[in-house]
Amino acid sequence: MSVFFDGGDNISYLNSEGFMIHYKWLHSNESNKKNVLVLLHGLGLHLNSWGPILPLLERDYDILLLDLPGHGLSDYSGEKPILDRMCRDLRHLKTYLQINEFHLIGQGLGGFVAIQYAHQYREEILSLTLIAVPINYPKKLGEKQVTNRKKISNHSKSLEVLGEELIPQICYNTTEENKSILREGYRKVNKEVYFELFNTSHIEMARKQLQAMNKPLLLLVGSEDPVYPPELFSATLNAVPSARFLTVPDASFVVQLDQPSIVAKWIHQFIQQKSIKNKVKYKYLSELKFEMERELEAQIERLDKRVNHISVLMLHRFEVIINGLAIVQGWGKRKAKVIFTYLILQKSVTRDELCDAFWPNLSLTKAKNQLRVSLHHLKKILEPAQISQDEPIVVTEREHVVISGTINTDYLVYRQKLENGLKLSKGIEKVEIYEECLKIASDNFFPGLYEDYFQQIYHQLERIWAGMAEFLVDWYQNIGEKQKELQYRELLEHFGFKSSFDT
Repeated sequence: MSVFFDGGDNISYLNSEGFMIHYKWLHSNESNKKNVLVLLHGLGLHLNSWGPILPLLERDYDILLLDLPGHGLSDYSGEKPILDRMCRDLRHLKTYLQINEFHLIGQGLGGFVAIQYAHQYREEILSLTLIAVPINYPKKLGEKQVTNRKKISNHSKSLEVLGEELIPQICYNTTEENKSILREGYRKVNKEVYFELFNTSHIEMARKQLQAMNKPLLLLVGSEDPVYPPELFSATLNAVPSARFLTVPDASFVVQLDQPSIVAKWIHQFIQQKSIKNKVKYKYLSELKFEMERELEAQIERLDKRVNHISVLMLHRFEVIINGLAIVQGWGKRKAKVIFTYLILQKSVTRDELCDAFWPNLSLTKAKNQLRVSLHHLKKILEPAQISQDEPIVVTEREHVVISGTINTDYLVYRQKLENGLKLSKGIEKVEIYEECLKIASDNFFPGLYEDYFQQIYHQLERIWAGMAEFLVDWYQNIGEKQKELQYRELLEHFGFKSSFDT
């Protein structure tokens, strides 16, 4: 192997088995930089797509970026399976630069490279972050997407025309600078490589590899991604319930271009976080999901089969299953997600109340028009899952809007557990319930639900968590368990509170 410099700042080429890998190595000899990040771009992009986020991360990390084979300025050998070659090139580069272990971040279909590499070389990986990696994409829909994209690019040697079609979808903050970065990627990507990777054949293997992995995992997705929405990506948690799932607000697929500050902050917090959630091994989320499913099955057995059975996850991801059918599409339009969630929690509300909650700045007449359109859209989304035409899920009366059916949600189950814990007198049972409740305390409750109503609920939960954490600080301080006391003191401060015992 040999290295050739092209004259750019920290830009290099590595000869890997006769083909050139274009990479950028942001390396410092500062002693405080002990961790390395390796960033793998999405399909059709290139290493410059990480540009806005680099200044925010290189203060704390050494960073390796590369153009994957057939992308940017890297060669494509024609070797297949292409994922094997991509992983091998990354290993050559990592070995050449003498990187022993690192945090791996993969975006989109480039994330399949990250998953396979992390599976093959587990001892080298400190953590894995996946940004909108489509490991749950429906096969038929995926095949349709492939056909459509081939049709768009059929009469061109490059993918520039396809890029112009996709950029408004994958980028929410479409500044000229961001569009220029994305256009460059589609102009340079090898067409054969693009469609070799853009298919559904990698999904099953990636899912199995991810399920077998035992590494810290962060899942990031843009709240406004129309191609791979949060509701679909969150299904990844079924395979790896211990993963952390965060929805980036006002962002589409290229979250690092849309919201570089938020993404850099969350990646850093994920890597550096020392909260109780990382120190205590637990299976609370999977147990909660299991209990919800068991209770729902019991209700279905007891109740009349003509009643709609509605199961909703909303704490860490948004998932709706009605009468056994997952509702995936349509939630990102017409305020469908927020209205449905509001109805689930309230069950019956007035039209005026919905107008005040979601269109506070419009006149009542205009707000009611918006509400009518939104409810029509919501009914269309839910219609395929309802028991019959005579048993609609959303019932619209003259003054009220009602959810019809038996409702099971992770939030209401969790809220009940909180209330049960608060009713207990002091004792070890109270300590155990408080600790269990705090295990899933998170900055990202109700992902994608940013309206005031949901923020008020979250702030209420924060105050409850703070009270529980303060009780546990006092408890462990009194019995002399310093490590436990520190854990809950850190959690208390994390939510912006200070123990009364410090004053």
